[in-house]
Amino acid sequence: MRPFIEDREAVLARLGGSETMLARLLDKFCRSYSRAPEELETLLESGQHEEARRLVHSVKGVSANLGLASIYRSSIALENKLKDESERPLPEIHSFKTEIQRIIDGFSRTIDDAPSRQDQ
Repeated sequence: MRPFIEDREAVLARLGGSETMLARLLDKFCRSYSRAPEELETLLESGQHEEARRLVHSVKGVSANLGLASIYRSSIALENKLKDESERPLPEIHSFKTEIQRIIDGFSRTIDDAPSRQDQ
C-alpha cells in the first residue's frame, strides 16, 4: 500500500493498471528529485530564479501525474512564491523539502516491506 498516493485508482488507471509501472515511476521520481530541495537552494543562491521555477514546475507536473498530492500542493505554493524574486519563500521551501523527503522515506519503507510481486 502506498498511503502517500492520493486517488491511487486514478493513477493506476493512467498506467493501465500496472503496479509494476507505478513502482518504477515512483522509484524514478525518488531518484530524480531526491536532491531537488538542495538544487533549488543552489539555484536561488546563485540568482537563477527561472531555473528554480522550472525545477519546481517539473516536480509539480510529475507529482500530479503520480498522485503525490502533498508534493503537488507544496510545489504550487512554492512556484507561486518564486514569481516574486524580491524575497526568499522560506516556509514554502521548507514545505517542499519536507514533502519530498516524506514521500521518499515512505516509498523506501514500502519497498522494504513489500513482498515481491508481479503484474498479472
